[in-house]
Order: sequence, then C-alpha cells, then structure tokens
Amino acid sequence: MRYIHYFLLILVFIIVLSFALLNWSIVRVNLYFYQFSLPLAITLIITMVLCLLIGFLFGYLSRKSA
Repeated sequence: MRYIHYFLLILVFIIVLSFALLNWSIVRVNLYFYQFSLPLAITLIITMVLCLLIGFLFGYLSRKSA
C-alpha cells in the first residue's frame, strides 16, 4: 500500500512539473492600482492556494458556529 501511495505522489509531482514547464510564459496581473508580471504557472499556483485557504476558512467557520 505504501508503494502505491509513493507512486501516486510521484505521478502527481510529474504532472504538476510538466504543467509548470508548459505554462512558463509571463503574464501581467492587474490589481486596479498595482500591476506586476509573473509566470503563468506561478500565478495559477498562487490563485489555487488562496482559494484553498479561503475554502478551509469557510469550512472551519461553519463547523465552529454549528
């Protein structure tokens, strides 16, 4: 069972790495009053992490109030 876990972990790592390498073009992010340039892969990873944190926060707050 441990080998299957390691295999799946390595597979996900390879998929994420190939995704990052394919999307390394620079994009401009405009936040109304501030703009900056980042690679697309980093922009997507930051966005996914922020959404994950917001989802965990809402889940935590809904469990705490219930």
